Amino acid sequence: MFFGKKKAIKSDKPEINPPEKPNDEWLPWYGKDDYISCNFAYRTVYEKIKALLTFDGRLHAETLMVAIGALVGACAFQAVYENLIKTQIGIIGKDYVTIELFDGRILLAGDELNSFLVQEKEGRISLFQSLATRAIGIQMPQNQFPDINMMFKQKIEDIINNDYNLKMCDPEHSPQLQPVKIVDLILPHINHWFAQSVPSGTKFAPPSFEHRPVILNLIAGIYLEETSKVLSPEIGMKLAMEAAIITSKLGFEPKPQ
Repeated sequence: MFFGKKKAIKSDKPEINPPEKPNDEWLPWYGKDDYISCNFAYRTVYEKIKALLTFDGRLHAETLMVAIGALVGACAFQAVYENLIKTQIGIIGKDYVTIELFDGRILLAGDELNSFLVQEKEGRISLFQSLATRAIGIQMPQNQFPDINMMFKQKIEDIINNDYNLKMCDPEHSPQLQPVKIVDLILPHINHWFAQSVPSGTKFAPPSFEHRPVILNLIAGIYLEETSKVLSPEIGMKLAMEAAIITSKLGFEPKPQ
């Protein structure tokens, strides 16, 4: 796939090392049945997303940040679908709300979904939390963080009007693909990688749907730090968060593996 070379980052010699096996106890999957496979997927998926978006040894920074945000949103939708909707544990109007859009898609909203993106929930690391932690680590002032409440309000209005494109950054920072297209192309690969992320010869459970967006959230923070050499982390945060909001609200149901 050609993503251009404007503001590109080299992937053959990354500025920082790929993620090592993370420390254990603070992770949401610590002590769970999928503990081993989640740690395995953390590094594997980090590498595979970058490889899939690499052309001629380079990555387009804006596209990488949009891609990770879009995949977080889609996997968050899948987690809510699997854990609340499909099992009928969740209560419509309490745990989540669905709205049918004009083009036949379903808009999904609710605190459980938002907890993967922004809201604090015990035992869960949100996308915003991961990005903010990395941003602070590279000396980004907190007054440059995006206005999340405004972003949610604007994007939901756009989605209701069947507008699923990015709008909150200047055109010069446009990705090569919009969030929904990225999900259509890459989500099947992501689901396959997660399903196959059990180390060979073991009987560990694959990463649960609930843990998959959290793994991607941690990866998003690393990508933000890597791309900060060529892309303002303020722009990187906006691109990832806006993409995640868009795709988390639209119906990307998990397909059998």
